[in-house]
Formats: sequence, C-alpha cells, structure tokens
Amino acid sequence: MDIFIFPSHAEAFGLALAEAMAMELPTVCSDSDGVLDIAVDGETSFLFENKNAGDLTKKMELLISSKEKRISFGKNGRERIVNNFNLETQTDKVIEIYDSYK
Repeated sequence: MDIFIFPSHAEAFGLALAEAMAMELPTVCSDSDGVLDIAVDGETSFLFENKNAGDLTKKMELLISSKEKRISFGKNGRERIVNNFNLETQTDKVIEIYDSYK
C-alpha cells in the first residue's frame, strides 16, 4: 500500500489511521472529530472536507502526483505517532490527569 485513505465521517479515535501513520504511510483523511487529534493537514496528511467526494479526489491526486510529499508525510506521520501516541506517553498523560484530582 502506498497511500492510506481514511474517509470516515466520524470517529472517537481513528486507530486504523494511527496504525497506518505508524507504518510511515502518507494519508488522506476527512477533517472530522477523532481524526483531527491524530493527523496534521499538510504535515502528515491531506485533510479533505468531511463528506465532500470532490475534495477527497483532489487531495488524493495531489498525494499521488508527489513522491516527495508521500515520503515527507510518511516520515512526519510516523514521528508524530511515536512521539505523541506511544504507550509510555499516553500512560504518563493519564497519570497526570489522575494526579490533578488529588
């Protein structure tokens, strides 16, 4: 797979998106809740307007036509997942939340 397309209309958390980014896949995804916490438009992904097939097509074509963007998005996406969504980081964040209620 060269590009991961994530056209979900709504997500609590886009786990499949995070997994694809962890595998250095460039992504095109909707600008919906649950995606915006993971993907960064123009850095890790191209975001398209939710439920807009024309915008999705345009963003896919942009990524297909630019090998440099695919490589850049892939590397940036993996870095974002490793730095922000790894088990240790997430555990530390949960502990901080619990500690703030002491």
